[in-house]
Amino acid sequence: AEYSCDRAAMLVAQDTDVVAGAMLKLFAGTSRATNTRAFIEQSREYEQLLDSANPLVRASINMQQRTHPLPVKRLSELEKWANSEEYANIFKTYGDVEKDAKKKDSNSNGAHVL
Repeated sequence: AEYSCDRAAMLVAQDTDVVAGAMLKLFAGTSRATNTRAFIEQSREYEQLLDSANPLVRASINMQQRTHPLPVKRLSELEKWANSEEYANIFKTYGDVEKDAKKKDSNSNGAHVL
């Protein structure tokens, strides 16, 4: 559910920095200073270290029972998705729908039905 919420936020904001900042505020709270850029870098570093870790270490981390994914993992997965073809296709499709709607509006002589 968390990954779906993160993706929904990305669809609205269309900026990983904005979503990362919101996520950081949820995780760390708003009463202290936070650094979104550092959080993003930590997420990338975590992913790199996990990729290069001993297979037993990776298996151990992946088998840990958690109720929620780690914040750095959530951001890492969000960045992967934001750079994916799937994400790009959503906006390609939406852009086509938007163009069709504008085209219909221009052909309707300004009459709008509510």
